[in-house]
Amino acid sequence: MLTGYFLVTKNSFTAGFWTFLPLFPDCFVKFKDHKELSIICCGVMKAKSVLLLVPVLIILLLILHADIKFLTVTGTSMNPGITEKDVIIIAPADSKSLKVGDIISYNIELDGKPYIFTHRITAIGNGTIKTKGDFMPKEDSYNVSFQDVRGVVIGKIPYLGLVIRFASTTTGYILLILLPAILLIAKEIKKMKGDNI
Repeated sequence: MLTGYFLVTKNSFTAGFWTFLPLFPDCFVKFKDHKELSIICCGVMKAKSVLLLVPVLIILLLILHADIKFLTVTGTSMNPGITEKDVIIIAPADSKSLKVGDIISYNIELDGKPYIFTHRITAIGNGTIKTKGDFMPKEDSYNVSFQDVRGVVIGKIPYLGLVIRFASTTTGYILLILLPAILLIAKEIKKMKGDNI
């Protein structure tokens, strides 16, 4: 299963987080030095807003307070546990903590091209790791070195991969990023005009 990065830096996440604001009309969200998030609620939050806000805050806290990475998924080699619809959560792992059965993401070069794969560990020995995709009939033909391991999979976010792929298209960019930003700006302008009357 081929994987790729998205939203892996604090600064890019901070900028991207503002696109979520139109989902929460009852809240004012503010960052302080990219480390602290303060939320001042203006009125009673709707249940819908709470349900949407919780996963966003969890992702935010993971990025700001831990060395956590998020990877998109391409391919079917880890079906059905991990699919292209998912985004996987990767935590750092040292060679002593890895064990058979762990799912790891690692660098691999095939035919002169670099990739990031995510497969399950089937054996460890002689300073190398053997891996296999859950959906594949055989182990991978190559060995993975410990220094090529990027991290171990600690969880996944179902269906977020679909959203990210859609957002990377022109239509998705307009609907998920540009339009919410325009609506937010228009709402603020309307509010400022109302306050000046």
